[in-house]
Amino acid sequence: MLLLIVSCSQAIPLTRKTELAPSISLSQRASFTITPSITSSSSPTITPILVTPTPVNTKTPTPSSTPRMQLEINCTKKSSVLPKNAKISGLAVMHSWIYAGDPAYIWNIETDNKIKLPQNNNEQFLGFAVSTDGKWLAYEKSRKDQSIDTKQLIITGNDGTPIKVTTLLIKDFIYGWLDQNHLLINKHGELHNTLILWNPFSGERQEFYAGDYPNIYDFYPGPGWDLINTLPLAFDPTLSRLVYSAVLDEGWGIILWDVQARSQLLFLLVNESQSWPKWSPDGSQVLIKKPVNVSKSYSTYATNDELYSISRDGAVTRLTYLTDYYHNVDIGPYSWSPDMRYIAFWQNGFFALLDLISHKVTNYCISFTNLFAPIWSMDSKQVVLWTIDGNEQIILIDVKDNYVVKIAEDTAARGWMVSP
Repeated sequence: MLLLIVSCSQAIPLTRKTELAPSISLSQRASFTITPSITSSSSPTITPILVTPTPVNTKTPTPSSTPRMQLEINCTKKSSVLPKNAKISGLAVMHSWIYAGDPAYIWNIETDNKIKLPQNNNEQFLGFAVSTDGKWLAYEKSRKDQSIDTKQLIITGNDGTPIKVTTLLIKDFIYGWLDQNHLLINKHGELHNTLILWNPFSGERQEFYAGDYPNIYDFYPGPGWDLINTLPLAFDPTLSRLVYSAVLDEGWGIILWDVQARSQLLFLLVNESQSWPKWSPDGSQVLIKKPVNVSKSYSTYATNDELYSISRDGAVTRLTYLTDYYHNVDIGPYSWSPDMRYIAFWQNGFFALLDLISHKVTNYCISFTNLFAPIWSMDSKQVVLWTIDGNEQIILIDVKDNYVVKIAEDTAARGWMVSP
């Protein structure tokens, strides 16, 4: 298999200006081409926020009371060379998040073979996303000078050969894939955003207008959704359940919505600007973070976060008890392993791993930049991190064989693909 380091985030030059895109029609269309209708070629600026991690002791903290969760500190020494018996199952897609004009390529880490993605001198790469089965890559390219208000959206297999090319407005962007066949695209509107579900193989598409859902809050900046890590409308793989950010009299929270019945199953107060709902691979539950104690007046910057899961019927289960060990807990982006045994996440500026079988959290003493969720191999044995330590670095952690290796620098991990 091949390791494709790709994310559903965009690499956006820091010279762009933030501007709202025009609203779009809600009509369903068989083709995907979007006709540009804006007067500006600028697109949103996302400035990296570099977080200074809280120092972690190499000894496990003493819990304040009887522990309800096992915590382990694993400061395995980071190497720059893979072990001789290391097996990396997959291809990686590599591209700098900071320098959009840099080359992008699909990399076989074991053989060091690199397939460069097509790029002219005046082109830069923006968003990347790998399908849930690891077979397909979607990525965006635009002119470096942003002299036109559109960009290319390319679909390719793991050999880098484009199989579909279409056009997007420069202000719209890909979020990721719902499954192996459907790509998710955010289209900005003057009042609310629209989520487009597009099948690049059949050409079919659906549009979901955020304003159709009661009490939705999808404006940015502000409480609601983080543009890098999650969707304004977080559908489960079957499109029968939806999670979205909402503002009610009780405060800021999230709503679990039954799509067929058009009814609310749950409103959960979170008062978090970045709750990052993540559906499990099988669609049985959705993962969120929220403060342990929350009220309408609760500060959005309070740091007593824990991880929770919500079932399809609205039952809420607490997964972590980090506040038994730490006075302050700040949880960053997270991701499910494909086999659903692990949740990889950032905690107080360091990489951590929750084992849902043993209910143990392991802190690996690796600091981060608080931008991207960890990226899993398709066999759930390895995870890849993008960090900044003077420069961009790619760290690979083998959770089965317990080794940590810096595999690249001056680039970013953007996804994981399977081998041909």
